[in-house]
Amino acid sequence: MLSIKNPTYNHTSTLLESHLALRKLTIIDEIQAKIAKQSRTRITSKQILTTLCIDENSNNSMFKLSDIYNVKVAIRRHALESVTLIQALLQNLHRPK
Repeated sequence: MLSIKNPTYNHTSTLLESHLALRKLTIIDEIQAKIAKQSRTRITSKQILTTLCIDENSNNSMFKLSDIYNVKVAIRRHALESVTLIQALLQNLHRPK
């Protein structure tokens, strides 16, 4: 049988926004597309985060800078098509102009 010996032992509850699993679920395709578009225009991750937080149409204030970095890395990996950065560089160098 389960019994509670000390109810004050455990930590206090945290905001749902601080949980990584919830933030990953909320990064939908529309937000990924915004991040990809802004990344192509050389906007920094911090500026992308600011624009997402200012957006009045949705509640994007739960994102962290690391979430933006993770999306940008995923986009870059997808663009490389399972080729390492060095291999992609060499392919671009040897590509005829």
